[in-house]
Amino acid sequence: MKRRDDMGIRAQAGFTLIELLLALAILAAVTTTAYMTFSTVIIAWKRSMTMSENLHHGDFVLEQIVIALRSAYYPSSGLDEKYGFWLEDEGEGVGSLDRISWVKIGPSLVGRGERFGEGPHRVQLFGETDDDTIGIRVRAWGLLEELEEFDPEEIEPRILSTYVRGFNVRCRDPEMEEDAEEIEWLDEWEDTNRIPLSVELTVYVEPVDEGREPLEVKRIVDLPVAPLSWPTP
Repeated sequence: MKRRDDMGIRAQAGFTLIELLLALAILAAVTTTAYMTFSTVIIAWKRSMTMSENLHHGDFVLEQIVIALRSAYYPSSGLDEKYGFWLEDEGEGVGSLDRISWVKIGPSLVGRGERFGEGPHRVQLFGETDDDTIGIRVRAWGLLEELEEFDPEEIEPRILSTYVRGFNVRCRDPEMEEDAEEIEWLDEWEDTNRIPLSVELTVYVEPVDEGREPLEVKRIVDLPVAPLSWPTP
């Protein structure tokens, strides 16, 4: 583009090299800032989705256990350890590998294909480490199978979840006062011929970032059949 200056002399108009370099530098800075902002948003979105999926998985696992616990079975004819609740405390917090066992009815945890699924059967739920992988596993067997030489450890367990990094169980203290402001929880359950009124379940699922603490998912479940094992004197 040409123009005339004040003296009428034709002069060449345009951008100087410095102006072009400055414009390119500003464009590069704006582009870099936009990319970094977009990248940060994407990373945060992915982390949020991963956390949501892991927490959802923890809720899903606990919901299966809750359904099975609410299906607990106990005959109304006296106390019997055969139908009681068993708890083996194997640590606290992250990395705990507790074991619980109770008698139930229905297909929860065992599936509809099991021959003993509709009748009373005992399930054993536990956290276990296998090749540095911690998960929740379940065994189940019919009460008629509890013969003199029966060993439940010989039953191949079914994997309930491999996303779980810890499984902790506590039972409501049966001796706590009815008007107590807070529930008192026991890590050990000595009344193996009875069923606790409430159980606190905690699973620790995989963290979003490697090296971080696992995510904690907790549920408290009341066992409707429990009063049958605590008859009024």
